[in-house]
Amino acid sequence: GGVMNVEDDDEDDDEDNFNVEATLDFSKLRRNNTRFQPFSRMTKSSKFSTEINSEQLAKEIMKMPHEDMSASNNDATSKVANYDSNDASGAAENKDAESEMALYSFGFRFHYWEVDATEAQLKMYVPAKYKDFKEEMMQYTKLDSGDREKAWKKVESYIQKEAIKKLKSHIQQSYNITENGLPITKQHVMAVALYTDCTQLSTAFSSTFRITDSDINGVEDTKNRNREYREWSRLLREAVECYGTTIGEYTSKRKTTKFHHGVSKIYFDSFTAKFCCPTSTTSKKNVAMRFAKDDGIILTLTSLSGFDSIRFFDCTLVSNYTEEYERLFFGGKQPLEFCSIHTRWTPLETSDLTCYVQALCLFDKIVHARLLSTKETKKVKRNDAHIINALIENATGIDRLRLPKKQPLPPYIVDCFKTFLANKTDVVRFNIDGFRKHYPQFLKGFMHDKQFVYDPEITFNNLLAFDYIAKVFKECVEIQSHRTDPTDIEYTGQRFLYIDSLISVLERINENTECKLQRIRLLGKKPLTAAKMLENFKIVISSKTGWNLSIQGEEWLVSK
Repeated sequence: GGVMNVEDDDEDDDEDNFNVEATLDFSKLRRNNTRFQPFSRMTKSSKFSTEINSEQLAKEIMKMPHEDMSASNNDATSKVANYDSNDASGAAENKDAESEMALYSFGFRFHYWEVDATEAQLKMYVPAKYKDFKEEMMQYTKLDSGDREKAWKKVESYIQKEAIKKLKSHIQQSYNITENGLPITKQHVMAVALYTDCTQLSTAFSSTFRITDSDINGVEDTKNRNREYREWSRLLREAVECYGTTIGEYTSKRKTTKFHHGVSKIYFDSFTAKFCCPTSTTSKKNVAMRFAKDDGIILTLTSLSGFDSIRFFDCTLVSNYTEEYERLFFGGKQPLEFCSIHTRWTPLETSDLTCYVQALCLFDKIVHARLLSTKETKKVKRNDAHIINALIENATGIDRLRLPKKQPLPPYIVDCFKTFLANKTDVVRFNIDGFRKHYPQFLKGFMHDKQFVYDPEITFNNLLAFDYIAKVFKECVEIQSHRTDPTDIEYTGQRFLYIDSLISVLERINENTECKLQRIRLLGKKPLTAAKMLENFKIVISSKTGWNLSIQGEEWLVSK
């Protein structure tokens, strides 16, 4: 694998140490601190992140193709069950907010290789505009000939270093790299050096992975802007995803693996995401804090369980700014997970939002039908469910758990949660079998409450409270219930009769004039009722609720 430039002082900082003046001499850091500042119509641009405020973005995101995030297949029983990556690629304006919010853009995953490309990849393919990288570099308006010559001389020197020589390729068929062990090329090193050392140029470069208001034709216009940097994009992606270090390799040298990203105050509509645009992080929290400034946040990321093969490039091997301990992610091939957020504008004792971020991450996984490992399941706490219940009560007025003690909520977390709900406009997915096993603390909040009338044992319940979910996700048009398999005792009808209760749920949904729900999909390996009763149920559902039930193999579709 790629070899890290591991130094003794490159270990992760103490988790509780957030003293901005501690550990580092910031006089050595670059003067242009906009490197870690967001790009926005409200603020100056930077290479690291983006603030956007565009409803057009959400519309375009829904149209664009995405690669599946599952580790194995698309089945609902796989580790990541039908994970919806649309949400991880962009953001839209939060209509419920009192003032304009800045949302983080995770960018587009463009494709630059024709070999063995899938249909989805070809839709995001960016054709070459210039003959090669050198010709393309001649067109960069923010890179003059003197800087270009200096950069090449630097690369000529660095390519001889042992640490660079140890960087070898990993087979990536779709990138046309068919051998392991190929040495990294000068052009790949140059691609990294331009990104790390030329702040204004890399800012312009990074902006071409995100849609802007000037992109009248949506993602096609974004692709055309990215085409000006097509060869650089290709080489930098290969440097990261073919020559980079996996998080698994990195973890083997450390007790923890966390990457810190300092940005100004922005809001997120996803807490498990593919970072498709170039995303610079640091192993030093204090570096991230410096760049977040007084009104910013420090976002701490880690790999999702089961996704330790995600790669990053250790930029200290090439960068002029080794004091930043920069780790570059690019391409969004696999997701990263938020593990904490610290705010700079609040007092130190209230700046740590880790417990709220943990609850939001779990909720994000729940509504994407993601299963947890045994280790992750043990970390799920009752307080996580209480936090989500409090956030939902704040957003909708519904207190499902009826807790005697109300949970205090930081305003920033409230706004992030509202943003999350408002931008869930497509599908919400639950895996019932996984929900029972991995998120038992959340069951009372999201399973049909009449279950307790039939049986106090909640693990027998396989009916989601679709009416409640539709109130929470008002913009959602479809709810999917995967692994809706009744237990044998349910199937015989001795306890919970699924369809009878479903009818009452549909009637309550009809009373909700604000929700946009149009479809409910029920998927499972066992039928929900005996075949001889099915036709009668179809008639009863239609006559009582106006909803139609149709059966396609193991899938039941209930639609308006």
